[in-house]
Amino acid sequence: MNHRQNALVRALALTVSLSAVTAQAGTLPATGPSDFTLDPSFGTGGSTTLEFENGVRQWDEPLAAFQDADGGYWIAGFNRSADGGDDALAIAKLVAEGSPDAAVGDGGRLLLAPTGTEVRAVTKAGTRFYAAEAVLGRGADVVVDCFEISGAVCDGFGDGGHVQVAFDLGGSDDDVAAAIVVDDGAIYVAGNMSTPSAAGGASNPGIGLIKLDAATGSLDAAFGNLDGLPGRALYQLDRVVDGGDYVATNGLVVADAPAGGRRLLVTGNTPTSNVGDAEGFVIAFDAASGALADDFGDGGVRYLTLPPGDTFGEVLPTAIALRHDGAVLVAGDYWHDIDGAVDPEVMLAELGPDGTLAADFGDGGLFHYLPGYRVETLGVAERPGSGDVVATFMTAGLFPDDYTDYQQALIQVDRRAHAVRALTAITFPSNGIDTAARSRPAPQGVFVDERNRTVLIGWRNWQYQPRQGLFNRDMTVARFTAEDSLFANGFGGAYAD
Repeated sequence: MNHRQNALVRALALTVSLSAVTAQAGTLPATGPSDFTLDPSFGTGGSTTLEFENGVRQWDEPLAAFQDADGGYWIAGFNRSADGGDDALAIAKLVAEGSPDAAVGDGGRLLLAPTGTEVRAVTKAGTRFYAAEAVLGRGADVVVDCFEISGAVCDGFGDGGHVQVAFDLGGSDDDVAAAIVVDDGAIYVAGNMSTPSAAGGASNPGIGLIKLDAATGSLDAAFGNLDGLPGRALYQLDRVVDGGDYVATNGLVVADAPAGGRRLLVTGNTPTSNVGDAEGFVIAFDAASGALADDFGDGGVRYLTLPPGDTFGEVLPTAIALRHDGAVLVAGDYWHDIDGAVDPEVMLAELGPDGTLAADFGDGGLFHYLPGYRVETLGVAERPGSGDVVATFMTAGLFPDDYTDYQQALIQVDRRAHAVRALTAITFPSNGIDTAARSRPAPQGVFVDERNRTVLIGWRNWQYQPRQGLFNRDMTVARFTAEDSLFANGFGGAYAD
């Protein structure tokens, strides 16, 4: 197999082999100099698992994590039934050492009953959690639920703590619940919303946005571009007829606009041909009106493009984040078949606040690297102080190891994406009852906490349920310290700002 890397990273292979600590299949990383050293003071040997088993719903996945003022962490996601039915919103509170916080809910866990069918995105603002849910069978309907950290519904928000928003523009490929953020007293939800096909297809998906008041849940009448649908906006790139525009699951942030005010930045991908080609995008919208911010990129849009392969090439962003200086980071996958290789690569990009690609980041603003088999990138964050970029991805084995079961992996590159500074992967055991009970752990997101420790959230399969044909799935949380004498504080100790 041709494990193709870009020329810059290929030249740095020696640096990576000296500085990275790579876990072997089925193990946690070895202790040693690395910016990814499992924190022995957290959980059990650096990680913990969370289960919300209630006898009905067995599938637990995290969607977001937040650090609390007490140094602990909130983990929010869903608890799903193996045989259908509505999700429950699953929230856990961990103390700083990784054990459940007994002062919250039932042993540090809350199971709440939102009104949507599937929980798709969660955010936290102050003492409130907001969840965006898709109402299956109702076209583009989205429910936004609000709960206090006590588990009580938010007083005065919508109808008993929930708001249902419809689009119903005639398309059949709607899911306007991919990402949710709260900023300056407003809730923003982004995802896909479709109109009828222009060429006889099922529908034409575009970028859908919703804006609500965070206190009351009321739609903002000053926001949007759809007649008769206040608080809602639709934008379609239409690079290919009925090609569709697809918003990433972690694809929404709110940032300062250079000329003042706030803007929404949305990332995702859009096809550029009918033969498997796609490019990434970052689109800027004025947060007050929902109109395109035409001083960003080219008329409000910046496309992310890398060379196509022999028959196809795709740049597929999956996450967006802001640097401390206001620059924009995007992470995702780069698929191609150059020289016959088909394994996707980790892709990173940096844009200035005006949408200009940072010329000194990677190669002209984009970086790509092939660290292992079957890569799927799912989150990105900036390390404070050094400005190094951390991304998480799922892999079926890091090179040069053999192909194995899936693992949760992390990669760190320097501030300008000119060198890979750390690379590691971890796995979690299943119960091992039978060969079907494979752990297959996958990451869902990553952030760097106030003490410069990398917190990785994800899930693992525990037990196979043959009757339902599904796994009992648990949330996972792992924490890593930066102990590298070269890449942390320069003196061999843990990096702390």
